[in-house]
Amino acid sequence: MLKNIEWNKIFKIALPVALQSVLVSVLAMSDVFMVTGLGSSAVVAIGLATKMHFVLILIMASIGTAVSILVAQYFASKESSSSQSFVVLGLLAGIILLIPIAMIFFILPETMVMLLSEDNHLIDFTALYLRLSIPLLFLTHIIIVYEGALRSQANTVLPLVIATIAIVINILFNYLLINGFWQIPALGLAGVAIASDIARLLQVVILLAYLKHKKHMFSVSALMVNISLIFLHAKQFWQTTWPLCINFSIWGLGTFAYHAIASISGTNALANCKFSFAD
Repeated sequence: MLKNIEWNKIFKIALPVALQSVLVSVLAMSDVFMVTGLGSSAVVAIGLATKMHFVLILIMASIGTAVSILVAQYFASKESSSSQSFVVLGLLAGIILLIPIAMIFFILPETMVMLLSEDNHLIDFTALYLRLSIPLLFLTHIIIVYEGALRSQANTVLPLVIATIAIVINILFNYLLINGFWQIPALGLAGVAIASDIARLLQVVILLAYLKHKKHMFSVSALMVNISLIFLHAKQFWQTTWPLCINFSIWGLGTFAYHAIASISGTNALANCKFSFAD
């Protein structure tokens, strides 16, 4: 049976996804190491904020997974309008979910962090990062949904190439904005959040521009043509998505709980925890 498996096709699809995961991990580590000079509070602030993001990103990933499953089914049967509807539903579901969370991050980030730590520097740093990185959440969701849809069509190279460009830009802007360069002032921790926003925005723009150039079925103009069909597929989308959301949320909350418990030991303990375990 193993002889009948088309290993070339498997590696062609799986290898770009694996490489992209490695690059994302490299970016996460660079965020931490580049702020070590700002002190342990800055390191821990990055850790806590990204763990909060991690829970949300897993929920986004569950939506992206649902989109990927449904698009694959309808793409195989050549029902492009249905595939487009699931992409739109995935985008809308995440945006609706993120709006109240973004409001909390903007209005009450200090209150959230105070539940985990009494360190005033840590509270200020984390709150600043959460506020500045609000656009990152929405942009990340767009990328996750599109990547899921493209991968369901066995197109894993395009997301990898564009993600690589975005990650290189992110690391470069991290360095420039954290430390300052020429007329750019040193922004410290704020520079990490702004660099992430810029890189992810460019990633979205490049992806959408490429799809428009290729007249792809998932270009914005193509999605708008059959947008009214989303109501016909909303029930199927919900039935596929909610079990995945619960599953991914439990995983994310469990990971965050580990850091929340560690916060009882203080800022230095959390900083050590950040360096001892990969995100």
